[in-house]
Amino acid sequence: MRLVATVLLFAFSWGGSGTLAADTVWPPPALSARDHVYVVPVEVSAALTDPPALTFRFWKTDYALDIYRKSPEALDWGTLHASIPAGTAEWRDTTVERGVAYAYRFHARGVPAETVHNGHVRTFVLAGVEVDRTLWRGRVVLVMPASIQTPLAWEIARFREDLVADGWTVHEVLTPDGRDDWLDAAYGDHVAIRDEIRAIYAAHPGEVKHVILLGRVPQPRSGLRAAWAPDGHGDLGAVAADAYYADVDNEWTDTGTITVAYGNQSGQVRPAWHNNPGDGRFDQSHFRHLPEAFEMGWGRIDFRRALNGETVNGGDEIGALRDYLNKLHAYKHARDGFKPGRRALVRDDGGLYKHLQEEFWKTITPLSGMANLDYVDRFGLPAVSWQTEAQYTFDHGPYLYVFMAGNEPNRNSDMSRAVFWTGFKSHVGYWDLNAWMRQSIAYPNSWTLSWTFSPPRGRYLYHKMALGGTMGDVMKATINNQSSTTGLYGSAVRNHINGTHFVQNPFGAPGDYSGFTFMGHMGDPTLREHMIESPPWLRALLCAESGDVTLAWAASPEGGEGYHLYAAAGRNGPYDRITGEPVRAGETAQVLYWKLAEPPLGKFHFKVRAVRLETTPSGTYLNASLGALADLEPWPDPPLARFLRVAVEDNRLHMDIPEPPEPIFAPVFLESPDLRTWTAADPRPTAIASDDGETLGFRDHSDLQEAHHRFLRFHWGRLGDR
Repeated sequence: MRLVATVLLFAFSWGGSGTLAADTVWPPPALSARDHVYVVPVEVSAALTDPPALTFRFWKTDYALDIYRKSPEALDWGTLHASIPAGTAEWRDTTVERGVAYAYRFHARGVPAETVHNGHVRTFVLAGVEVDRTLWRGRVVLVMPASIQTPLAWEIARFREDLVADGWTVHEVLTPDGRDDWLDAAYGDHVAIRDEIRAIYAAHPGEVKHVILLGRVPQPRSGLRAAWAPDGHGDLGAVAADAYYADVDNEWTDTGTITVAYGNQSGQVRPAWHNNPGDGRFDQSHFRHLPEAFEMGWGRIDFRRALNGETVNGGDEIGALRDYLNKLHAYKHARDGFKPGRRALVRDDGGLYKHLQEEFWKTITPLSGMANLDYVDRFGLPAVSWQTEAQYTFDHGPYLYVFMAGNEPNRNSDMSRAVFWTGFKSHVGYWDLNAWMRQSIAYPNSWTLSWTFSPPRGRYLYHKMALGGTMGDVMKATINNQSSTTGLYGSAVRNHINGTHFVQNPFGAPGDYSGFTFMGHMGDPTLREHMIESPPWLRALLCAESGDVTLAWAASPEGGEGYHLYAAAGRNGPYDRITGEPVRAGETAQVLYWKLAEPPLGKFHFKVRAVRLETTPSGTYLNASLGALADLEPWPDPPLARFLRVAVEDNRLHMDIPEPPEPIFAPVFLESPDLRTWTAADPRPTAIASDDGETLGFRDHSDLQEAHHRFLRFHWGRLGDR
């Protein structure tokens, strides 16, 4: 029986800033009654018992709770799973299975009648016991303009290989360049691009998970509402709508008319935001009549007009893309110097937007846990223009997440030491209106790789990243949550700007902007938590005599559970896992090997991934590093060369030799770290056959050190042959 440590989904610390203490009394003294009315703090522990179990502890026991449970993909919550009365501190679900993820909804009853959303106070958790996330993840579509293929050829090839190494199969769509004036829609390229994405999806239904928009991909626009003002600053029309590329079967019409002056711009007319019949800008702001209107997640990495007048790469758009891809590679491979850990920072705005604070508490705790959560209000931030939060993360980080309210993204800053950022600020959610989010991910020394920004009542469902989920999963769930009260993940939010009473919308009807098509994500949608150092290299070696395949790879320092091996017919995959359980090919060896008992037929491309069991605030899951990739190749010359694992003890080099011929002799060659070059041992060691016929000793070999494992190659032969 393996017990996994208990971790918290919710807690606080107060008094300006600091790490949240595990013994905090609920509710914290600084949290008013109104501030915590919508909160149901939960902690989860996972136990691999017989049967497996998930235990939920409730820090706030004021309310009776109705508990619903579903699969993460189900589009409704089904029937009631359990109910517990007010005052219940702990509930245990023993009907779970090892390896299965479950979505839970805790629906509070008995919420004070002053709230207009009585009955909608809910908390959502994605939980499981040893959920396996080491299998094939699915397909992604990489969309990019042809113009970046040559200047970024090496970086794009590496990015593509990293996607394959992380379990994805990659499809590419090449496009014309998007325009600086954002009038892309007038040229119709976005329609052709979506048609290509739809064709890929149709060929692989349900397998295509995310769309990656890299570079100046033409920008779709949609919207035909004169009365909606998500952040209270005037009417909007055809705003940026990358979600168009994530949809394969909705009807996007182009028949309406609206001429818009965005309220924050002193009546300035923005032609790109106008909408007229047949102009390529669509009418829809949402698709609320459909339970799952969008099939994929998405993210955009696009620096057009983001660097003008800035110091980022001297305004070099290609340079900014290169820097982002370099950062992304370092993060995904858990390189030294880019390991953000598991901490999260919640930056309050001093009480102005209390509804946002409540939303942050609901979604951040399943990701970080109480012990890893810091809290600071805006009065505790350093007084550094445009980069206050970034400076804070530099001084107190690193952080995996920053949830902030009431301020711009930290532009003009290399100071960020946090990877995922979200929050609220007027105008920022319309990413083409300003460059703030894109500047924040562009800086070469900034750790920022992902940005989302919300209007009121447009919450991002970050809890979907639990148990190995991705930012694309967050975006798909968020835009398909078509109402903040009645949607699949509906949850009451106090939305009044001063926090004194409860209304549906502080700025006028309609007040619910969940699932609107203007939602955007700046960054790679395949980003996920808990990266593991990858095995540095892999070789797949075929013995021509026997047909055996041996995999040899360099160890990862973080493969605590061992390694999974994979094979594919093509370099791009999909790769099938060929190991049922992680293999442990030498616990302490620097170089590991594994002979395949039954080499897979027709598969000539291999991958190895380090595996680690992750204990998180949402349960436990089996996590895998990016893999090292190799194509099948013949054994190196001479044909009778052999790879053996060796160890040095008492100045004797011991090798495991299956059925060695008699006698055995050198020459012996020492292997280079990448197994690609050989160095002859000098002086030539003296070979001594062992008494048991299983090991071979070499005396007094000065190039070898205690407990150092190396691969050797040597000839079988007779002593007289040398």
